Amino acid sequence: MIGGGDGLPLRDRGAIGDTGTVALVAADGTVDWWCPGRFDAPAAFFRLLDPQGGALRVGPAGVPHPGRQTYEPSTNVLHTRLPAPEGEVDLIDFLPWNGKRPSGRIVRLLTVVWGRVDVEVDVVAGRAFGPSRDVSTWSSGMAFDGVVVHTPCAMDGRRGRITLECGERAVVVAEPQGERRSEALSVEGALDLVDRTTTAWRSHVGPVAYDGPYRHEVERSLLALGALTYGPTGAVVAAPTSSLPERIGGERNWDYRYAWVADAAGAVRTWYDTGLIEEAETTRSWLLRILAGANGDRFPLRPLYDVEGLPLDPADERELPLRGWRGSQPVRLGNGAAGQLQLDFYADLLDGVLAGAALPEDGWDALVAMADWLTEMWRQPDHGIWQIRSEPRHLTSSKLACWYSLDRMVQLARARDPLDLAAVPWRAAAREVAAWLDEHGRAAGGGLRADPSPGDPVEAHLVQLGRRNPWPGDEATVTKTVDRITARLGSGPFVSRYDDYFADGLPAGEGASVACSFWAVEALAGLGRWDEAHERMETLCRFSRPLGLLPEQADPVSGEFLGNLPHAGGHLALIRAALALVPGPR
Repeated sequence: MIGGGDGLPLRDRGAIGDTGTVALVAADGTVDWWCPGRFDAPAAFFRLLDPQGGALRVGPAGVPHPGRQTYEPSTNVLHTRLPAPEGEVDLIDFLPWNGKRPSGRIVRLLTVVWGRVDVEVDVVAGRAFGPSRDVSTWSSGMAFDGVVVHTPCAMDGRRGRITLECGERAVVVAEPQGERRSEALSVEGALDLVDRTTTAWRSHVGPVAYDGPYRHEVERSLLALGALTYGPTGAVVAAPTSSLPERIGGERNWDYRYAWVADAAGAVRTWYDTGLIEEAETTRSWLLRILAGANGDRFPLRPLYDVEGLPLDPADERELPLRGWRGSQPVRLGNGAAGQLQLDFYADLLDGVLAGAALPEDGWDALVAMADWLTEMWRQPDHGIWQIRSEPRHLTSSKLACWYSLDRMVQLARARDPLDLAAVPWRAAAREVAAWLDEHGRAAGGGLRADPSPGDPVEAHLVQLGRRNPWPGDEATVTKTVDRITARLGSGPFVSRYDDYFADGLPAGEGASVACSFWAVEALAGLGRWDEAHERMETLCRFSRPLGLLPEQADPVSGEFLGNLPHAGGHLALIRAALALVPGPR
């Protein structure tokens, strides 16, 4: 009997990945999310978004019961202990990975750890977010619409059953169908693959140089980011899922299976800072290709691309006829934010391409073109980091990012050539942006406000003011901004993205932002308020347990996971917060 779907909380799922795609495994043994081939491919298993959606369950026969999930230490290999009436099984799930290219297949290795267990394999065939109409079965598996499932038992329709004694094992494999039908995997072959995959993931995090506070949580976040990276190009997807709601029953449901420039840039900085140099350089190369317009784009760049670095058509965002997670509709495919003007991520892009290795000369030429473009474009309203679905506005965080980009480019140009006249208009524009911030960005009670609109709106991206401060020596503005955001947007350790005065074109109501919550930790550490920062950090780290995966948002009262999962932005923010806590007392 198939489980998964919305019958279990989102936190009762482990993520397995191979730097090509990620599958989610519910605690009852059901794979209820998998896009074969790559992150943004049409889903074959999508019961997460519809009770009739495709899924694959392996576990004790009968009504599914959730078990206990853990990761093999320092890997993305998942164990699920499942109870049975007369025994217990250990289900190992992983996508085989050799440290380089993704394999594309799910391997499920089941072992009876005690007793005697009737094991059931249950497959609901799906294709492209819909039912499969081309299903064939044989003595050891089934095939449907480009997917093959190998089983240890004959399939009677969609189900098969086998009885195992203590110590006996069985293997189930789901994989994209090639030109030829692939062979079933033996138990010995599966054991060899799990050893190789375990070694590869441990080698992946082996160079990690971080040994500060919250070491375990940092490593788990680095492993999650590794699984969210598309190996062939280095692109980092925001999340491997689509349309998991930011409020149950609401319409804030988005497709996050694409690569945001800001996430890639943050990953580059974070990997360099934690010693993962090879990963940093691969993703930095992806960023440099985006900056150089290798996909045909010139300024403005897109805020997000597909995993190959190709632009998305915003008109391709559409709604699917699916029920949605716990009835949350619409379920969306594609992302219309790809066509928005966003001015904030250029500062992140600059930080990313300048991190670590020396900048190639054509990279400098592209940065010059970017600065020239920002010299005029900073005056334009935009949709900002939160990708508002209302008309563009003059957003303080976007102006602040433009100031940072222009000011840093002035410093870089002077370091290269003190007589470089190209920096003259950049410096003048940076001063104009700072004057705008002084006149329009300051709140009545001190600190910065989200925009000049009525109601004194607050938004949490400004909590990072300490890293990009146009007023050197003005600690009061930074402190008041941090206090203003944590007071107005905070609930315990959680921080929301913005308040109701910050109209975004959608009905109000969503969870607290996990990334913003960790940004607040980083900001408090930057102010030397170590006790406050650690108190928040410890609570947020407990929230991520037992698996250490972070969703986009959370209910600040119940701690329920909301939004797409696992979320790159949250994991990046956790690591940055931990790094910020290193200099202070524990």
